[in-house]
Amino acid sequence: PRVLVVDDEPNLARLLSWTLDGFEVEGVTEASLALAKLLGGETYDAVLCDLHMPGLDGIDVYERVLAARPDLAA
Repeated sequence: PRVLVVDDEPNLARLLSWTLDGFEVEGVTEASLALAKLLGGETYDAVLCDLHMPGLDGIDVYERVLAARPDLAA
């Protein structure tokens, strides 16, 4: 399974990636990068996203993906 980890704290993103041993994990530290990947056609089986980040937060990411790509929201 392929997982996108989104967290503005690089150490936490690395820890989550390490914890998900056996998964293909891609980590990003900016919500805008995650949004670009998700809306740009990248596919993931799951997205783990921090809710509290500067600028765009996790809820913003979810709402924008839901509006543009409702098939990914589930």
